[in-house]
Amino acid sequence: MISLYQLKHLVFKSALLVLDAPGIRNLGNLLISRKGIILTGHHVLPDANNDYRENFCPNRMLELCPEFLEQAILTVRKEGYDIIALDDVPEAIKSANKKFVVFTFDDGYRDNILHALPVFEKHNAPFAVYIPTDFIDGHGVIWWKIIEELIARNKEISVDMGGDIQSLPCISVSDKYVAWDKVYWFLRDQKPDFQQRWCAEHAEKHQLDIKQLCADWIMSWDELKTFADNPLVTIGAHSLSHPALARLSEEQALLEIEQSGRVLEERLGKKPATFSYPIGDAGAAGEREFRLAEQAGYDMAVTTRKNLIRGGESLYAIPRVSLNGYYQSVKFLRLFLGGLPFWLWSLLRKD
Repeated sequence: MISLYQLKHLVFKSALLVLDAPGIRNLGNLLISRKGIILTGHHVLPDANNDYRENFCPNRMLELCPEFLEQAILTVRKEGYDIIALDDVPEAIKSANKKFVVFTFDDGYRDNILHALPVFEKHNAPFAVYIPTDFIDGHGVIWWKIIEELIARNKEISVDMGGDIQSLPCISVSDKYVAWDKVYWFLRDQKPDFQQRWCAEHAEKHQLDIKQLCADWIMSWDELKTFADNPLVTIGAHSLSHPALARLSEEQALLEIEQSGRVLEERLGKKPATFSYPIGDAGAAGEREFRLAEQAGYDMAVTTRKNLIRGGESLYAIPRVSLNGYYQSVKFLRLFLGGLPFWLWSLLRKD
């Protein structure tokens, strides 16, 4: 049994296979001009293979295996791209030089040190990690992992769905995915303060230590300091608490954007030049947030709106393309580099 989210990706994969047919795959290179592309990931884990695992793994889309990461580095270079440091992007957009790729990872997971860094060192390739500072402090609420743990560890969970208390069976893998789809999409649409309160209350009810969960997955400050000292690594700001900024007041959103950079400067000795909007889609970051990132003094800010960098974009609304765990294939990566899926999607969305 797979979740609705997984099903959506299976359908999308089928569409991509059509675009990969001979005579179609190169249309992107012919039709679409581009300066470069920023690729983004989260986890790099040895067991994040390309097949659906039979066990419960709803956050599969966030996981890459080291072998595919290495393939990605080799592929972009074979396709004629330079891999550049994140902070060099504004100048690269202005330049008429070779097309570029930037590798970025969000959230500061410890596996970025253990499994991503050795791959980038092997190929002498720069990359960047965006840090929500509350996570490094050890009190971040990683709500998507909390939901996963609540469902994975229990045979039944009692959840408050906005005043509607529901008991959800979590015995079989199928049960767990049904519960996940229900709880995840409910909580994702809530305001950040509600998400944090919900997680605290439900973790206590089901005896889940969310501070320990954060510590298990996220780098410590000592680890981050050593990591950041590596010349291949660039650190960017990713807010304090990882909220959907568009759902905050302007004052709260500015605090999250501005203060996260200050905390990183105080702890690491260098002010980050770039900011990444948490979640980063149109519902989480828009024109107000773009203005606030510029006001906070960053040189650039990135979204998760999927597209190539074509030149002419606002430096505070730069698109990125996810290296999604469901698409660990060189053929999909080449399609993304060509830009055809995003070009076609933009046409379909027009009235």
